[in-house]
Amino acid sequence: MVEKKKRDLTEMQVKFLNYLFSEETKGRPQLAKKLAGYADGVNVYSLIASLKEEILERTKEAMAGSAPLAYFNLLDVLDNPSQAGAANALKAISEILNRAGVKEREADENKGPMSGIVLLPPKNGTMKIEILDDDSNEG
Repeated sequence: MVEKKKRDLTEMQVKFLNYLFSEETKGRPQLAKKLAGYADGVNVYSLIASLKEEILERTKEAMAGSAPLAYFNLLDVLDNPSQAGAANALKAISEILNRAGVKEREADENKGPMSGIVLLPPKNGTMKIEILDDDSNEG
């Protein structure tokens, strides 16, 4: 695996990222820019573009950090399926877990290679039998 080299960020860029992911700003970039000390004339979209990789990495880390909470909420819904909002909670839990990298099992995950026999109607008094072997699920 190729390891990405982390680039050096300025003190203001680090502050911006820290504020962006704080309870204080709750992800609002304009407020994070202001609290980090950037001048009013600095374009927030340019700032975001310049820190795109760092923002995405922190977002993934934040989602991974939310996975345990989602897991325990899932257990709570399983214990109390009739609670108000259980269906909506399950949707939100599913989204968080999927985005954190905990994927749903694929329906075909436990199936081996598919094989089948196809019987075709007789043609001129003879019957043709074809055996199909579908190896497309192997990789």
